[in-house]
Amino acid sequence: METLRGFFDGPITRVSDLDPLPEAYGVSGAKPLFRKVEDGEVEAAEGKLASAARA
Repeated sequence: METLRGFFDGPITRVSDLDPLPEAYGVSGAKPLFRKVEDGEVEAAEGKLASAARA
């Protein structure tokens, strides 16, 4: 929440305050909170999960 709060110009006390974002607020310096998970990583994880489920 602290990271999200830093993106917005104005007081935010709850995540629900972000929906809808008031028109008077601005967003600056926003960057991804998480890295993008590539398709190959998802497929590898699904394969491991399927193997574990069969065991």
